[in-house]
Amino acid sequence: MKSIWRNWAKISVCFFLVGVFLLGISWAFGMRGGFVYIDAKGLHVVSQGNADEGLLLVNEENTEPFTAVDIYAVSADVELIKSDHFGLEMRLPKGSEPVWGIENGVLSVKEQVKWSIFTIVNFDFITNAHFVKIYYPASLEIVDLKTISGNIKANANNSKSLTVKSTSGNLKIKGSGNVTLSTISGDVNADLERAESIEISTTSGNISVENDYDGETNLKINTISGTIRADGNVWKNAQLKSTSGDIKVGGDFIGKTEMKSISGNVNLDISGDIDKYGYELKSLSGSMRVGNNRFEKNFRSFNADSAKNIIVVQTTSGDIRLDFDD
Repeated sequence: MKSIWRNWAKISVCFFLVGVFLLGISWAFGMRGGFVYIDAKGLHVVSQGNADEGLLLVNEENTEPFTAVDIYAVSADVELIKSDHFGLEMRLPKGSEPVWGIENGVLSVKEQVKWSIFTIVNFDFITNAHFVKIYYPASLEIVDLKTISGNIKANANNSKSLTVKSTSGNLKIKGSGNVTLSTISGDVNADLERAESIEISTTSGNISVENDYDGETNLKINTISGTIRADGNVWKNAQLKSTSGDIKVGGDFIGKTEMKSISGNVNLDISGDIDKYGYELKSLSGSMRVGNNRFEKNFRSFNADSAKNIIVVQTTSGDIRLDFDD
């Protein structure tokens, strides 16, 4: 057993030394905007001056029309841009081998990175030069954008379905319809119009949502170490959870609303009369306030069994505040 651990330790040290070596080459050549990559022909050093030699460049200014997009990127930022034409622009590292095309009205882009010893070691994190940009003039019915280590910026206010996912990037989104956004270690900023359903999740980022819609919107938000801010007209069966961040939501609430936070405060700015709601509040070590009434006990319930619209709030060490329109 000890020999196995020793072998794993040796392998780990070797990978670490290779990474340090490649990083040293990058800085030795002054490549703050360049990178190093390895393929079957050997080691390639690409400086800022000749960076295009290590990149795959695509610029299609006038593609055929499309009504939906399906994008999967590995190292690139993804941007969806309203323009006066249909188009595609890509700047990706060699070895990514992107495959793209338009079929049945769907623009598809897939970045095909070969993960092996002959792969890309990319130190272009300072300039963020890798990207996929999609241009469209009217509206898109279905939008599906995914990237592993890049940010995503999308303007899709007329979409019927919008799905955006990133592993370690920030999301800045304009959209409508059914909206699903997720990232592990990034922030989410969503400026939405006519969103009928919103589902957002992140592990270590903050979430901010605004929804301009006269109808009802189903809302579900989850984050572990970030704050949640949401503002809209009517939230239906809203579910919001945060482990270590505050929750602040504005709007009317119908159905059963559930808010949970362990170490954060929960503040609801409710655009309805207090008599319209029942509520059940629980805080172990925080204060509770409903309108102008302050409660010191750690549990408070009012019409929770009989009201049509119920608000349930739980927090361990945070304060709870419910404000209503007069």
